[in-house]
Amino acid sequence: DAHAAFVMACFDPATGGFADAPGGTADVAVTSVGVMAAVELGVPKERFRKALDYLKTHAKTFEDVRIGAAAVEAW
Repeated sequence: DAHAAFVMACFDPATGGFADAPGGTADVAVTSVGVMAAVELGVPKERFRKALDYLKTHAKTFEDVRIGAAAVEAW
């Protein structure tokens, strides 16, 4: 439960992005890892559904798309 709470504390519901620490700046790679962690920890998907929109909007480079695809697959 503490791990899931930390992961969700790193989620910004306004942007849909995850940061590497609570209150940090979101980016595509960390948001992808955040999605994968939240799924693995059993966090209900409706709590971070906007993360997929964040990835769709911000994944521009090949590397961003590649890691974003991993998050979508984990979803």
